[in-house]
Amino acid sequence: MGKKSDKEAAVEVIPEKSFSDEALLEISKNIAKAFRVFDSLGNDTCDVREIGTVFRSLNVYPSEEQLKGWIIELEDDEPTGYIHFAKFNALALKVITSNIVKRANEEELYRAFLTLDMDKRGYLLPEELRNFLQNDGEKFSDEEMEEMLLTCTDPTEGKIFYEDFVVMLVK
Repeated sequence: MGKKSDKEAAVEVIPEKSFSDEALLEISKNIAKAFRVFDSLGNDTCDVREIGTVFRSLNVYPSEEQLKGWIIELEDDEPTGYIHFAKFNALALKVITSNIVKRANEEELYRAFLTLDMDKRGYLLPEELRNFLQNDGEKFSDEEMEEMLLTCTDPTEGKIFYEDFVVMLVK
């Protein structure tokens, strides 16, 4: 039994449970909303380099290997550097409604931030989170790191109030 290719690993899905039509509609709306944030041209496409960020904004945290496999799957027909919404939506719906990637819940995320906040201040400084993620966590590109820090940092105080950030992540 040999090692699976990135593409084979990407499409293996085991359904976790069935979802109501209403729940599937809500998930699809969230996928569309997240994708549109990164559709800078307004033409139902997203730069392939943003796909990891889009997934993470949906509270889906794939490994780099999984992400590469998904990108290969999404670009299969025409590797243009852009992903069309219809293809992304189908894949994201499949990923979210299966157990291919364990999604963190609010309690798990909050505990992770508490672990990083050794002084129990209720916030982290952007540099603290950057240092942890660059040294110990899943590797982010510089662009992804800047985008994530921009999203989670309070613009007036320059701090990451992680309780608020966790609530935003699990929405």
